[in-house]
Amino acid sequence: MSEIKEDNTTTLNSSDIIKDEKIKNFSLVAIGKLAAGITHEINTPLTYAKGNLEMLMLDIEEVENRELKNSLRESIKSTFDAIDRIAKIVESVKEISGEGSGKKERIDVVRTLILALRMTHTRSKHVAPIFLNDLFFSLDLDLGEKQIWIYAQKQRIEQIWIVLINNALDEFLKGDSAYENRYIKVNISKEGSRCKVKIKDNAGGIKEDFKDRLFEPFSSTKTSKGIGIGLNITHQIVTEYGGAIRAYNENGGAVFEVELPIFEDSHEI
Repeated sequence: MSEIKEDNTTTLNSSDIIKDEKIKNFSLVAIGKLAAGITHEINTPLTYAKGNLEMLMLDIEEVENRELKNSLRESIKSTFDAIDRIAKIVESVKEISGEGSGKKERIDVVRTLILALRMTHTRSKHVAPIFLNDLFFSLDLDLGEKQIWIYAQKQRIEQIWIVLINNALDEFLKGDSAYENRYIKVNISKEGSRCKVKIKDNAGGIKEDFKDRLFEPFSSTKTSKGIGIGLNITHQIVTEYGGAIRAYNENGGAVFEVELPIFEDSHEI
């Protein structure tokens, strides 16, 4: 591979990509160890607070004033909801930045997608509303019993969704459309022996002169940050697991479709 220069000062080639990936994986391990301790320290007082609230609920039942009782119940419910939201965020941080063995395993794609959406929610709630299978996404969203299994390394699959969602959010920041006119629609489905995840936005679409270079390293339309390897690494991960990724424009926005082979119980590891 020929060397590519960026800003006329830095020479980057395929070995730099490998080095960058190793550094990133090392960082994730370090973050995972730190997160494990932090999440434990957070969960302990959360459990204590939840227990106290449950005791308080019993005391509230003895209040005779109906109006006051209802007001207290509503306040306690809101506090319970807040605790549950914190617990879900903590769980997502712990899982998505876990040490990870690097080994492939049977994982639920639906769960990896929800975890990635939770991790990007702090940013997305200020940029564009996200819909998952036509449902408005919030930290409390639950798709019920829907599960689609594949054979892969969990953190690498989560990395795919985070890159694609963040790229869509970045595109909205280039324009001036109102929040209520924006959307990112994520759909996950099972089609035969393949799992398909479709991520669509209405942020203006992919420039025609950039389509052919979309998954090449160091190709980027970002002006403020990044060296353009996010989509390239995403492409590598997808193909490594026997999948496919394609991108196209539709109705004033970009669409990224990722297909991955489904792992059934009957498959041999």
